[in-house]
Amino acid sequence: MPLSRERPAREAGMVKILDVLLNVVMVLAIVVFSSYVAFYYYGIGLFASLPGGVGDFFLDNGVIQWVVLAVLVAAVIGKIAVRGAMRRRVRSET
Repeated sequence: MPLSRERPAREAGMVKILDVLLNVVMVLAIVVFSSYVAFYYYGIGLFASLPGGVGDFFLDNGVIQWVVLAVLVAAVIGKIAVRGAMRRRVRSET
């Protein structure tokens, strides 16, 4: 019987960890994408303040902004699924 109680608790912990990781991915994706937008339209932002080699890497490879946007969309979709799983777990526990 103790094993059946440990497994749901462990799964709930993993879902919470996944939720936090998705938050981190979303924040990083937003920072990078907004840096592209800010530099392109206003010439300011993270890429303007980074050292030349680092900023040039990102600016020379413009496809990274679209990859980051796709990662952001995937993280949002994943977050919706994770939140649904968390709600179902809370409902089943009550």
